Amino acid sequence: MSNAAKNIMLRVIRRRMAEGEELEDILDGYPKLTDAEKEELRAAITD
Repeated sequence: MSNAAKNIMLRVIRRRMAEGEELEDILDGYPKLTDAEKEELRAAITD
């Protein structure tokens, strides 16, 4: 995943989590993300 795409995804995920959604539910909504990309996003969110 490119750095720009990752930054966009992180912004979207953080906004949705602020509105009360769970991280796993958000990631499940993006079926085209690979497991490796999901792990990368999980790691970035939990840091």
